[in-house]
Amino acid sequence: MVEKKRYARNELLVEPEWVEEHLHDAGVCLIDCRLEEAYRQGHIPQAVRLPVPPEPTNVPPLWLKDPVDPKHVMDASHFADLMSRAGVSNDSTVVCYSDKIMYATRLWWALTYFGHEKAKVLNGGWERWRAEGRTVSTDEEKPEPSRFNPAVQPKRIILFEELKERFAEPNVKLLNLLPHGYWSGADNPVGNRHPGHIPGAANIDSDHFLDQDGNFKSAAELEAMLSRAGISSIDEVVAHCQAGVRTTVGCFVLSMLGSDSVRAYDGAMAEWGNRDDVPVATGEL
Repeated sequence: MVEKKRYARNELLVEPEWVEEHLHDAGVCLIDCRLEEAYRQGHIPQAVRLPVPPEPTNVPPLWLKDPVDPKHVMDASHFADLMSRAGVSNDSTVVCYSDKIMYATRLWWALTYFGHEKAKVLNGGWERWRAEGRTVSTDEEKPEPSRFNPAVQPKRIILFEELKERFAEPNVKLLNLLPHGYWSGADNPVGNRHPGHIPGAANIDSDHFLDQDGNFKSAAELEAMLSRAGISSIDEVVAHCQAGVRTTVGCFVLSMLGSDSVRAYDGAMAEWGNRDDVPVATGEL
């Protein structure tokens, strides 16, 4: 009997057993998306630290933002250099993991945005690997530099000007991945000038896509959550959060469920919530 896949694109998510089996495969690049200090204290064998240097801004480097315009993802040339230094080529199968799922999905999304479809995320991440007592290394992996040629995929992203014109269209579903208090405007720890949400945006905290052990919930559970929010995998969805990082958890989930029409609003509420030329909603539905 053939095992029924849990998701429409089951291949996007890998289990620790798969990683152990393929650790030494020449075409597999395992990338640790944690901070350098955490990596040095212990990581999955063969894993390369995401080689992002500290930027001269208050934006964490793991967010893969542009140092000049930190609301948006870094440009193609910066990302190509980053992947080349990590040993990633266009033929590599890249497995992303972290201690917070949003950093792994952030790299996964950036890879797909720059045209690399052979990217996967480790289910449960570093915490699961360690909890299961799997082998840990403290050796710093220094990969041979490779050549990564980016090919930007506009369908993966939506920019402010387009969203400003289209956010109220009935066929565009907005999905806000922030905690509910941020969505409602009751909480504003980041100091947006206009706390709240884009009018019409449904809200699912990205943490709710995971079970108590940090693994992704089943396809049926994920689909039910999205359905309650008025969203399905066949809708044109604009995912967003505050800075575009939690956003990518939503993009990943919808992609696993088979969506070909989910786009990231990378400027997110850091952009929308600090402009005076667009509406912001507050309170409950």
